[in-house]
Amino acid sequence: MTLLPVLLASQLLVTAADRVPTFDVGPGCRASVGILGVSVEGCFDDEKTAREQLVKEWGQFSGSDKTSCTDQTEYYHPSYVELLSCLEIARDANKPSSPQE
Repeated sequence: MTLLPVLLASQLLVTAADRVPTFDVGPGCRASVGILGVSVEGCFDDEKTAREQLVKEWGQFSGSDKTSCTDQTEYYHPSYVELLSCLEIARDANKPSSPQE
């Protein structure tokens, strides 16, 4: 009976890792205007495009990379652009390098 909560919790973690997280990118986009000089609309467009790409490619990333990158990007000003970049870097770092000719 004591294993039931552990099993239920682990199922929730697996389920959560199987979906692209939902971020409120508004504060980050508004902050970017003053820092990076981008428009709020441009930032929202970039975030929307990055989220759409994440939805398409989510299954290609390892569970540990998803967890690590989501943990790194979900606080302060969460960003789909940053999450996608983190996942792509992690994926590419794990690829075997091809010999140089």
